Amino acid sequence: MIGKLIYCSVELERKVASLYQELASLAESGEQFASLLLKQIGLESMVHSEVLRSLGVSLGLYEETGECQTLIGDVWSRVEEAYSKIKQPGKADVRGVLKELVSLEGFVGEETYHRLLLPLLEKVLQDRDSLRLAKLVLEKIIQDEGFHEKAVNSILKY
Repeated sequence: MIGKLIYCSVELERKVASLYQELASLAESGEQFASLLLKQIGLESMVHSEVLRSLGVSLGLYEETGECQTLIGDVWSRVEEAYSKIKQPGKADVRGVLKELVSLEGFVGEETYHRLLLPLLEKVLQDRDSLRLAKLVLEKIIQDEGFHEKAVNSILKY
């Protein structure tokens, strides 16, 4: 279960990174600073995906699956829907997608990583030092997710 959850978290972060990069491109012409911030969030999300993948692989807990929609649930669907909204020619609603992402950022950090992944790691990792370092990695990602939520809120007020 944990290996699949790590894999799906990696894939979710990749999807989110791609979504933010697309949004940054759409915002580039009119809102330079918003575009810059969206690029930063996209890059950080890509880093999160790589860090989570490396964590899973190094712990021997990385298991590819086609069940991400089921494991991640509503968040997975909402990211896919947001991506399809911005890919429609002439109908891209950047602000609408950003409003959707505000709630997703908080949910992913709090629910997926803090309440689900951390407790599972605590159950499977016997070595206290490995657990401490794995927790540190996840806490940094959770902290970044909080920043992403705050940044998107700031862009919406801009």
